[in-house]
Amino acid sequence: MNLTFSVVINTYNRMSCLPDALASLYQQRYPYFEVIVVNGPSTDGTEAWLKKHATDCKLGHCSETNLSKSRNIGIKLADGDVVCFMDDDAIPEPNWLEELAKAYEDEKVVAAGGFVRDNDGVNFQARYMYYDRDANPFLDVGEKTGKWKPGAHSFRGMMGTNTSFRRSALLEAGGFDEEFAYYLDETDVLVRLMDKGGQMSIRPLAEVHHKYAPSHIRTKKRTPSVGSYRIILRSIAYYCIQVNRNLRPLAKTFTIIGEKKKEFQGYARTLFADKNIEKTLHDTLLQEVEEGIEEGIRDAFAHPQRQLISSFSPPNDFKTYPPKFPLNKRLRLCLISPDYPPDECGGIAVFMHHLAEELADMGHEITILTRSLTQKHTVDWINGVWVHRVPTQANTDIVYKDLENMPPDLAAYANNIRAEVLRINTIRRFDLAIGSIWNLDTAALVASKTLPVAIYLVTSYKLLLDSKPEWKQDQSYYKHHIKPAIESEKWLLQQADYILASTQAIADDIA
Repeated sequence: MNLTFSVVINTYNRMSCLPDALASLYQQRYPYFEVIVVNGPSTDGTEAWLKKHATDCKLGHCSETNLSKSRNIGIKLADGDVVCFMDDDAIPEPNWLEELAKAYEDEKVVAAGGFVRDNDGVNFQARYMYYDRDANPFLDVGEKTGKWKPGAHSFRGMMGTNTSFRRSALLEAGGFDEEFAYYLDETDVLVRLMDKGGQMSIRPLAEVHHKYAPSHIRTKKRTPSVGSYRIILRSIAYYCIQVNRNLRPLAKTFTIIGEKKKEFQGYARTLFADKNIEKTLHDTLLQEVEEGIEEGIRDAFAHPQRQLISSFSPPNDFKTYPPKFPLNKRLRLCLISPDYPPDECGGIAVFMHHLAEELADMGHEITILTRSLTQKHTVDWINGVWVHRVPTQANTDIVYKDLENMPPDLAAYANNIRAEVLRINTIRRFDLAIGSIWNLDTAALVASKTLPVAIYLVTSYKLLLDSKPEWKQDQSYYKHHIKPAIESEKWLLQQADYILASTQAIADDIA
């Protein structure tokens, strides 16, 4: 019997990104999952939008801005063997659940997660992580760092936006402790599962892109908002006392909490000194550090048995999240376009834009590789399309023999395109790449023979030559750019796996 997943998204005033998060899940290759959205006390129209548009989801409501309570509501609605959590500002790769399912083939595994990309879509926010019982997170360490055994002080961890648990083990542990309104909530669950002897697994290819939208506790610039330090320090103090009970003297734990107090006071002072926050907010944050720690200590002694999930009846109404297109007929295409919106487009770029969005709307997996006009390497998910903006400047030493005579600037970008395809193909697993003859963007990809490449015929350098007398008038430009470009066009057409033409006329002209 196939393992089933319940994907829980907890949301609060995130209409700017929630629709994309839900839409991205239609591209999952693993078919046995349901989606549960738990809305907090949102005031931005989320509730009405969900009732109208999220008809393939189970819907829940949390009356408080308390992430652990919201997650427990999601658990109560879940009917899958595994409960996954992703943020409402996250986009998972299409193979996300497929990879997590592999982790649970080992019956000892009770928790599994994967790597998390930062909001640029290229760099990592977290890979192999570990935490300790002193509330210290380490987001990118070696694969072998951190233990995983009952009573361990430091242990491997996961980021909340890419976290999953075997449902039976999660319920046995009591779900999430609702004292954690935000911060350390999933880490606390991991400690309890670890202390019970369960195993966890990190699947590097189970990637989630975290777009890091602003929220009620952080701004667009990732600086803290009013109330954030109070919530975080309350969680830290409560966590340190709870996870170290009976493991060390309480005095040692209070010393650690005191160090955390100084640490966050230092953060606030640095933010103010660097002019990232105003004096009023600086003073408020310092006060929140004090109040948060007091509340966390008080609550840890008031609730030694924790605030765990309340009793409930299993729903037994698994609701499959349907793919837009039959999985066995879905194409995985890499389109290579000179430009892409919102940049100005013309000619083949307009065609590629429409082709990408139409195919994505049908349910195919579509990736666009295009020029980065800012030279920043970024990845975004726009209208169902993975949009990779690739720098044009040379960033690789690899030069294929067949490209040695290409104009250097064209060869550099072609090599960057090839490198990007190689970087992502382990996950995307493309069936075909489609580019155009213009500027030879696909030349290095064709030379590498990484995957089949189709060349779309558009006006070439050779066809433009007679209408561009200025090219020949500048003999240096003609010799070093135009002539080698024409020779490279000929080579590309001979080597490509497929040739595409919109009309017989353009096919005849190119021939």
